Amino acid sequence: MTVTDDALPEAIAGSRTWDLVLFDLDGTLVDSGAGIMASVAHALAARGHPVPAGHDLRSYVGPPLVDAFMTIGGVPRDEAELLVAAYRERYAGEAAVLELYPGAASAVRDLSARRRLALATSKPEPLAREILHRLGIDDHFAQICGATVDGSRRTKADVIASALDRCGADPTTTVMVGDRVHDVDGAAIHGIPTVGVTWGYARPGELEGAVRLVDTYDELLAYLTS
Repeated sequence: MTVTDDALPEAIAGSRTWDLVLFDLDGTLVDSGAGIMASVAHALAARGHPVPAGHDLRSYVGPPLVDAFMTIGGVPRDEAELLVAAYRERYAGEAAVLELYPGAASAVRDLSARRRLALATSKPEPLAREILHRLGIDDHFAQICGATVDGSRRTKADVIASALDRCGADPTTTVMVGDRVHDVDGAAIHGIPTVGVTWGYARPGELEGAVRLVDTYDELLAYLTS
């Protein structure tokens, strides 16, 4: 369920002083769509499933992959887990060439001087740590939180819960930054508002539950530090 503006109105969210800013990774900090879609296509073909058109492959960017293969691909959980294994065989090479969105590095650097930052991603945590380290921004994050490899921590809500616990953070002074409905809904479970970024992979109208949409990192920085 997507939370509406009535549940978390911007007037209330905007009156808070943020202590912790949670960042999504794919589609928010890094433009990972091409690599994810190529790896999903590889996994589907390797397992004998039809490969959807490029536009439909975009739906796989963001949510936990086991869930995505089950809901989008329509396969049972055991097959979804085999698809994830095939996906990871290909994606290791794709992750090695990821780049930050323009403006992301400076925004993270500037924001980390005024707010605590943590990563909250559906990617496996060891891979998320490797990506941020290679991109040279890992030192700006108090915690780097992701899914567990064994699937025990999988959903965005689970990852956010881990981030809150590890940061000793209060949800009422925490804000999420992401590009998909999974970010909005996962944060809302903890009473956390989301700032939606428009440069990611959301479909039209998908981020209607966000308290603010921003088109640039400059807008994001201004909103979070005002």
